Amino acid sequence: MPGKVKTSGPHRPESPLPVRPLTLEDAKALRRLPHITGMSAVVWGNTEVKGNGRLRRTTVEGVTPDMLKSTRHEDRQRAVSAAGRNRERTQLCCAGSKLKSELFGVDNALGERLTVGNPQFRVVGVLESKGQFLGIDLDDAAYIPTARALELYNRDGMMTIDPSYEEGIPAARISASIISLLKARHGREDFSITTQEDMLKTLVQWPRHPDHGGLAHWAAFHCWSAESTSSPS
Repeated sequence: MPGKVKTSGPHRPESPLPVRPLTLEDAKALRRLPHITGMSAVVWGNTEVKGNGRLRRTTVEGVTPDMLKSTRHEDRQRAVSAAGRNRERTQLCCAGSKLKSELFGVDNALGERLTVGNPQFRVVGVLESKGQFLGIDLDDAAYIPTARALELYNRDGMMTIDPSYEEGIPAARISASIISLLKARHGREDFSITTQEDMLKTLVQWPRHPDHGGLAHWAAFHCWSAESTSSPS
């Protein structure tokens, strides 16, 4: 998160240190690091969503196509990727299973329009039911491209960047490469990294994926943006 999570002495208000947000360009650079297999640049909030003559206030999350890898979602329609890796500002979205049911009932939502805030998006997929994670209902949410979410919430940067990496590679090596790259881009360490191991130390019970035996909905790393005003937990 912007600002390094560390206490090291009194801060002088007359000489504040500038904090650079975590940007889409930062996320793209991280995605090119060795051993990184997926990356989701995330920003979220709570917004009115309209569709099929109905309105619901719910979570709207901006994600990149790699979200399915870095969070280990299994979307049978692989709809997030339908937005296209090179069309970040496209007006396509996915709906969580509960949001789809609340707005469209048993009707097919594919190809229908959702108004998210003011912009309209075309539904290109419905995610399989995932339930709740850390108090967040993953099914009662809409997922739109990150660039659109930045515009919707009037933000300059991500709340988190969530990379995943190859099995068998030490987490310390991945963490070091991420820190090195972001420090080079930002000029200093104005971000915080939380590894999967760090989170396991603080949380008692985690959902497990039947194939991976690991975290079902959380990336291997979180790079918290210093611009974030609150933690997702």
